Amino acid sequence: MTEERKRILEESLALRNYFKVICGAGNEDPDAVRRISTIYTLAGANVLDVSARPEIVRAAMEGIDLAYHITNKEKPKIHYRPFITVSVGMPGDHHVRKANINSFDCISCLRCHHECPMVAIDIDMVFNDKISPYVNPKKCIGCGRCEAVCPVQNCIKFDHNKVELRKVLPACLDAGAEIIELHAAVSDCNITLQEWETILEINPDGYNSLCIDRLNMSNGKLIDKVNRILKLSDNKNVIIQADGYPMSGSSKDFNTTLQAVATADVLNKANINVPIVLSGGTNAVTVELAKLTNIKYSGIAMGSYARSIINEYIQDDEIFTNIIKLKKAISAGKEIIAERNIRPLIFAVDFDGTLAENKFPGIGEQTKEQKELLEILIELRKAGHVLILWTARGEPALTHAIMWCREHGLDFDAIQENTFVKKLSGPSPKIVADYYIDDRALEFSTTYHRKKTLSRLNKILRDSKKEA
Repeated sequence: MTEERKRILEESLALRNYFKVICGAGNEDPDAVRRISTIYTLAGANVLDVSARPEIVRAAMEGIDLAYHITNKEKPKIHYRPFITVSVGMPGDHHVRKANINSFDCISCLRCHHECPMVAIDIDMVFNDKISPYVNPKKCIGCGRCEAVCPVQNCIKFDHNKVELRKVLPACLDAGAEIIELHAAVSDCNITLQEWETILEINPDGYNSLCIDRLNMSNGKLIDKVNRILKLSDNKNVIIQADGYPMSGSSKDFNTTLQAVATADVLNKANINVPIVLSGGTNAVTVELAKLTNIKYSGIAMGSYARSIINEYIQDDEIFTNIIKLKKAISAGKEIIAERNIRPLIFAVDFDGTLAENKFPGIGEQTKEQKELLEILIELRKAGHVLILWTARGEPALTHAIMWCREHGLDFDAIQENTFVKKLSGPSPKIVADYYIDDRALEFSTTYHRKKTLSRLNKILRDSKKEA
């Protein structure tokens, strides 16, 4: 990963507009991955998560390339090329397993066939005209839905797909992947640490992600595992994916997404100070629940729900030749990304003359409008937006202003510095913000405001010439 790409990723995480579409850690169908990648690149996803197979990474790359080709013709906007994450796991982790149907025990009810969200269970005719479902391993993602509806105990079992990390991952990086994700939903911490050390050796300068849930460990063990992973990584270039109930997000309700939010809450309370991404059961109400519970997180990873709403297009061979179908698929993808548009706005706020009348180095009284501004800023911060105090005050006058704000119920996320955005152009003293609130500001954002500002500047210029 280049330094420029790393800065783009870090900015996405800092601004909380990180949205990852999970094609499926076990999805080894290149056609499906290619279509998902194209549709969600055009819809605005900034990360695509695929199986750790070089040919699948190449399929995702081709899907992204096709999206850019379509952009040149149809002119949708792609902000930057999506990052590709490859997912690997250990035996025991549900993300890297494949279903296997015992044809001798099968009673041919076909419930598994109808339940499979990936259309991975086909039907065959065997002796005595018995209908026998069988699993296409390239399409199976190991979600377990087939097993859940099967009326015959142990008729469906799972084979775990062990990946040789040192052989496969470098080839995936060469094919275009930039992030490696380890699915560590196993209780044995030592095995996880060994695998993580291998990943650090393979991808030492890029970002790596740890996907972890609470299904097989206590909260204490989960926190211990994360802290040991962070220590190995020197607390840098790590994303923690707080997994809820994997591959269950196709249901649109709070209960489905509850565990993802709960896992993030455990990490929040343990003061895990790296980007946390919600995953596993994420759906259309995940952000709402996270806001209700005041969870801090950096983005959303969505698999089952993201795939389910475009499933008819993933299976459609005409999707890229029929512009009407393609636009419908993109629109469906944009809708859930818009729902997940969790990027906060950044406000750089002046003090003297803005929050209170200018009596520098003292602090003046507040006008009615300044009191209203302060109340609105307090509510904006509660809603998740970012406030930066941006003032010409130095010490000790700066501390006096900060204490005055706190006494009036207003706290800031940063004082006189860029905490939330790393500039792509290198160091700069200017605060990056969406809005600058300052009594001395001249707005230049729209034609109306530009004309108004130019008129005012011309008046200042004329008055200056008269005085001269």
